[in-house]
Amino acid sequence: DSVHKVFGVVQDVTAEREVRRLVEEREQRVQLVLDVTATGVFDWDLRSRSITFSDNWYASIGFEPGEIDTEDWDWQRIVHPDDWNDISRYIQAHVDGTLTSSTHDLRLVCKDGTTRWARLAAQAVERDEHGRAQRIIGADTDISGQRMLEQQLVHSAKMHSLAEFAGGIAHDFNNVMAIVRGHTE
Repeated sequence: DSVHKVFGVVQDVTAEREVRRLVEEREQRVQLVLDVTATGVFDWDLRSRSITFSDNWYASIGFEPGEIDTEDWDWQRIVHPDDWNDISRYIQAHVDGTLTSSTHDLRLVCKDGTTRWARLAAQAVERDEHGRAQRIIGADTDISGQRMLEQQLVHSAKMHSLAEFAGGIAHDFNNVMAIVRGHTE
């Protein structure tokens, strides 16, 4: 019982390995961009009502992965009450198919109860035969610092206007006082 023939198949997997390496490099670059820009990413499957969040997204609002139930997801849990009506209209427009992509500023409620400003960009990437969104992906970037600077700029402009107004009144008062002094002399 000795073996007389050996059959084998050799397949060149060089191209497949190169593609895998390129995909890994691209994923690393994307992750670096997300980390540097403090951007959180989500992938919302409306068919199952489940959502997947990136680690950056969880960290941006102070939660750990697993602390938020991602099944039967409800945005109202983290959107500031004053922003909810506007955002719910945009979500519904995405779902209905009347809006394909959007960018909005809103406040998110963090785990500790504080709020942060976020610029939310979302896009429907899968639709059913009626045009209704089946899957929406998006990203939000923390713009709290930008909002704070905008508020400081508005406050500074108000103070500058008030200073000019007070300076004008003081100048007019001096003119009136000069007339009064002239008459009293």
